[in-house]
Amino acid sequence: MTMHRSLLIAADGGIERVDETLYELNLGSTAPEVMVAELELLVSGLAPSITLRHRSHKLQINVSCGDVAGRAMAETTTEKLALTLSKTEIGYWLAYFARYYRDGVAEVDHIDVEAVSTKGVGVDVRLRVARSAPAVSPEEARRRLGG
Repeated sequence: MTMHRSLLIAADGGIERVDETLYELNLGSTAPEVMVAELELLVSGLAPSITLRHRSHKLQINVSCGDVAGRAMAETTTEKLALTLSKTEIGYWLAYFARYYRDGVAEVDHIDVEAVSTKGVGVDVRLRVARSAPAVSPEEARRRLGG
């Protein structure tokens, strides 16, 4: 028996629709190990979806795994954003949150997800975390990448 999952994000986080095509999910101090566990249930097929919600925000983000080629699929309503991600994309999220859990800080302060709505419109979702490594200069990034 599979159960839909619901995760209440930390009080210092939030969920907002910035404009018609941009959503921001700020996880605040939500424990990265909780995200790892929830994503593992999703990618392994033990849960069909995860609904991310916040006490003081009506907007919710529902994440599911599906047969998606390329960009994620998004369905939007006034109070819900439903994202269908490929197993590969969920794997990226899982690796990001697993490293965040292991290291105590995320490599970067956010990850971006590009999706396309059922109406063919691009939808961007930004997932922010509270603790991340300091940003590096463009020169340092080139040096690290061997350029």
